[in-house]
Amino acid sequence: MSYKCDICDFKAQTTGGLLLHKKVKHSTQSKPQQKPPVSEPRQKPIKKKTAGDVVKDSKSRHKKQLEDYAVLQKKWIKKPTGLANGAKVTKKELVKMFPKGTECP
Repeated sequence: MSYKCDICDFKAQTTGGLLLHKKVKHSTQSKPQQKPPVSEPRQKPIKKKTAGDVVKDSKSRHKKQLEDYAVLQKKWIKKPTGLANGAKVTKKELVKMFPKGTECP
């Protein structure tokens, strides 16, 4: 015995198959539609305008470095440190020897 769908003339062998067909194909609930992902418009990379001349900037930076070095040189140690070759020195003693503006490389 076969069961026939009233809406689309689908034939099923069992009542369960017909109920499943009606549920899947003819359900009154609308299926949730997936919206395509909204892609954000890509912004073109902003090119930075070069501020002034590169040579002028490098020369001014070099001039500032020389001025800073001259100031640091005035603060530098002008007396012997009193360290012997191969002697152990603590960090505290080393910090005292060098001026505060000295940067480690």
